[in-house]
Amino acid sequence: MYAGALDEVTRVLADLGLEPGSRLKTVGTLVDKLRRIPEPLSRIQDVAGARVVAEMTRGEQDRLVERITARFDDYRVKDRRAEPSFGYRAVHIIVRVQGRLVEIQVGRDYKTCGRRSSSGSPTSGAARSATAGHLPSRTGFSGTPRGESSSSGW
Repeated sequence: MYAGALDEVTRVLADLGLEPGSRLKTVGTLVDKLRRIPEPLSRIQDVAGARVVAEMTRGEQDRLVERITARFDDYRVKDRRAEPSFGYRAVHIIVRVQGRLVEIQVGRDYKTCGRRSSSGSPTSGAARSATAGHLPSRTGFSGTPRGESSSSGW
């Protein structure tokens, strides 16, 4: 269901010369999240996710986000650098591909992209709501230009 959308997103990132990591939430992780946050599955934005982590300046990170968003027609940007949430300090791009939401995290190091497991490797975590920063957005997921109200609830 989400695998095709995630494959498309990772292909786009690879076409940009990036080497993304990617993952699909497991059924158990998804059930845990739905218990914590009673939302319809269609509103969960991180069932499928990709991550791009590189040593870069904040300006380079902004330019990379712009390059990525230029490849998608329907996306939303959440900038967690100014107001970290649950350990996330990366820029999160949520794209709609094949009718599914896929989250792309763009971080300057693994610490900015979420929690770490006891082994020290990054672990996925649920993306939480945050105010988008100054980075670009093309449309809301309903097709409504950013800044206008949308029935999608974003």
